This record gives sequence, structure tokens and C-alpha cells, in this order.
Amino acid sequence: MKKISLSFQITLVFLTAFILTSVLLGILITSRLDDVFVNNVYESLEADGRAMKQTSDISNFELSEGNALIRYYSDDKAYDASGNILEYLDDDSIKLIINKAALQETGSERYVNSINGKVIYYVVLNYGGFFNVQREDILIVLTDSQIKNAMVRETASQILLASLIAFVLGYLVILLWATRLVRDTKRISGTLDMIGDNHYLTKITSKRRDEIGDLASSIEAMRAKIIGNEKQKQEIIQGVSHDLKTPIAVIQSYAEALNDGVCAPKDVASITTRECERLNDKVTKLLQMTRLNYIEIGVRTPGSTKMHKLVSEIVSDYSYQTQALIETDLTETAFDGDEESWRIVLGNLLDNAVRYAKAKIRLTLKESGLAVYNDGSHINKDQLSSIFDAYEKGVDGKFGLGLSIVKRTAELFGYKVAAENLDDGVEFRIYR
Repeated sequence: MKKISLSFQITLVFLTAFILTSVLLGILITSRLDDVFVNNVYESLEADGRAMKQTSDISNFELSEGNALIRYYSDDKAYDASGNILEYLDDDSIKLIINKAALQETGSERYVNSINGKVIYYVVLNYGGFFNVQREDILIVLTDSQIKNAMVRETASQILLASLIAFVLGYLVILLWATRLVRDTKRISGTLDMIGDNHYLTKITSKRRDEIGDLASSIEAMRAKIIGNEKQKQEIIQGVSHDLKTPIAVIQSYAEALNDGVCAPKDVASITTRECERLNDKVTKLLQMTRLNYIEIGVRTPGSTKMHKLVSEIVSDYSYQTQALIETDLTETAFDGDEESWRIVLGNLLDNAVRYAKAKIRLTLKESGLAVYNDGSHINKDQLSSIFDAYEKGVDGKFGLGLSIVKRTAELFGYKVAAENLDDGVEFRIYR
């Protein structure tokens, strides 16, 4: 399909809208003007009739341009007419109009008739005789549609001229606006092409304060987020590589020692088991991260989890893994999200608590959220805001992937996470 430029589409829409609006306004204005001009015609006829009342000599009376006059004397059954009357009516038509006027009971009436193919506008004025003499006069002042049509044509031509001027000016404004819009759109498109070529290093900027500017800002935010995600992935890969390399190197060194006969098989088996457990933990965390990626793109079953039951179940499993006292204060409540995801979150939080607790771990579950406390050492204040980042380096080493999985899972289901130093320990919270 042939590509249609944005500027052409905008111009076409403007032209279509302008034509439709002009046609509708033209029909409406012409209809309204026709009524106005017809009323003006009648007012001109009535003005001539009132002026004619003041004189008895038609031949010396100057009518308005385009008007004709008939003066009918009721007593004599005779009439006088202006010299131009035959331009509008023949003798038979004059008689018909006089007969119709004679039947009029009111002092003044307006009429319009089609006579001999012409539209004739006329007014009939019933007056007493000149200066109230006994003879009664009927004045008939008339004209055809030529003057009215001429006024309509003149006004229509002025409206058309104004419309053309408005169209030209409007088109110039639309053209300038469309040119700038297309230019800015092409600039964004060109920048996007550059982003693809230089691995998201090119920034997208726009001075516009409209939807195009919002689009550019959104794309720039997306670019920054992609860079952040790529950086985080690289850090995770480096961290995982290091974490996997260490136990593998230990296993390899002890295997070589066993092969050389310098290490007892029992010691080698014990150390190998320990390092394999470390490897299993790292691989499990990586699988959890991969699972989160699938959940984030929608590969999951929505639902809710009865957290009080899940916490009780997991705490009972961990009570045999630590010498610290584990206390619980649980309110019956449910969290949004599937049970397996929250099981992983609780496991990571308890792993962290078991690792650092001195003598006590406490889990508090309310409708407002979950808190996991341990009486271990305080976290450096500079690290409180970044402790949930993957492989965030701390004073005592790295925090690994566990807390990062906690944060990503909680945020995925609409919750927030926080870490806080208390007077006698550290508390991790999940809340809304």
C-alpha cells in the first residue's frame, strides 16, 4: 500500500472540514439572508406607499429603484400606474391584483405571487382619500425578485471572498503547523533509528509541550529504563558468574587434591556437598528470576493467596533451620497474586532473617501488609534505598538476588517494599 504523508493527511482533513463547514454555513446563511432581504424589499415597498399617500400625482412621484405603483380609486373603479408597471405586469395581471387588493380589510398587507413566470412581491395599503376627501384610494406598490436576488448575489460574493481569504490564511497556518509537526515526528523517528544502531546511547529530546513532546519524554524514559535493565542484567550475569565460579573452583581444587592423595575422601565429600548446596541456591535464584520475567509479561494465573496460612506453613519449615526464636503475629488476610510467588518471597525474606538474626525473628501479618523483623545488625543508611537491587554491593559483601526477587514480585502484584533500621534490629516490610 502506498504511503500517505502525515502533512497530506492533515491538509486533506482541513480541506474536507473547511468545505463541509462552508457548504453548511452557506446554506444556513443564504436561507437567513433571503428572509432578511425579502423583508427589506417589503419595507422599501411600504416606504414608497407611505410617501405616495402625501401626493396625488403619480407621474411626478419618484419611486425607489425597481419599484412600481398602482393607485386604485374605489369610487371611480379606475386606477393610475407608474410608467414602468408593464415591466412587471400585463393588464390582466393588474386587474387580478386590484381585485385581490379590494378585498383586503386591513390597512396594510404583504403578498408574494408567481405571475407570468415572475415572483412578484407587493404590498397593499388601504387609505382614505387624499387629505380625507370622500374618495378612497388603494395603493399597490410592487417589485419582482431581481433586486432581492442582486442583494443575495452581492452578499454571497462577499462571503465567498471572505471564505477564500480565511481558507488561504487557515491553510497557511495548517501548513506551517503540519510542517513543524512532521519535522518533529521525523526527528523522533530518526533518533529511534539511531538508538537501534548505537545500543540506546542517543537521548531523545523535544521542546514541544504537547502530546508529541509527551511521546518523546515517554520514549526517553523507556530508553533510560532499557539501559537500566541492561545494566542490571550485566551486573547479575557478572555476579552469578562469580558466584558460580567460586564453588566450582573449590570443588575442582578438592577433586585435584583427592586425586593427588593429599586430602581425605570424607573431607572432600563434605566440602563438595556444601559447595553443591551453594550452587543449588544460586541456580534456584536464577530460576526464580526467570519465572518473574514470565510473570511480568503475563504468563501467569491471577488470583489471591491466604497469607496467614502460607506464613504458618513456611515458618514451621524454617523452625528447624535456625537456633533463633521465630515469633508470629498473624491476622487472617489475603494478598493479591499466586501462592507460589508469595512462597518464594517469604522464603527469601526468612533466608535473609536467618542469616543475620542473633536470637529472634518475628513475622507480623496485618491487612495493611507483612513485616519480617530480625535482631541482627543495622544496615548502612546509604544502602537502605538500594538494598533491594540485584547484587548490590555492601560493606559485608553482596546481598545477591533474594531481596531483588522480593521487590520485583511485590511490585508486580501492586505492593511496595521497604527496609528500616529499628532500635534493636532490622525490619523488612511489604505493604500497600
